[in-house]
Amino acid sequence: MPTHPAGAVGVLEVLGRSFAISALDAMLKTAPVELLSQQIVGGGLVSVAITGDIASVRSALDEGVRVVSQLGSTAVITVLGRPEPETLELLPSSQSRSSPSPAKQPAKRPAKQPAKQPAKRASTRSAEKPASRSRRTPPTT
Repeated sequence: MPTHPAGAVGVLEVLGRSFAISALDAMLKTAPVELLSQQIVGGGLVSVAITGDIASVRSALDEGVRVVSQLGSTAVITVLGRPEPETLELLPSSQSRSSPSPAKQPAKRPAKQPAKQPAKRASTRSAEKPASRSRRTPPTT
């Protein structure tokens, strides 16, 4: 993964995708930083990495935390100044920003068929009072 010429990377982790989107929007508007990567870690945890000069990254992350707090959640941030290449390998690749590759897309489910209703039985009873089922034989004399 290439390093940014300015040399700083910031990571914000938050529980909830909508909080991550709001924080990222605020971060990108606050300071001259770029989205490096994003990853849905699991269990609702979302990690967003940005890059830029260290002051811009710090300012952007502070704004991201402020927005998340204002929305009622909490965020964890990390600032890395001139991270080592081995450290950058731990971040998800920048390809994670794009749509998933066809191999990673979930298989399409066939259209859901409506549940089959049991066939209604035709009524054999007439509207009149049903005849007695047992037959009586007349007494013999």
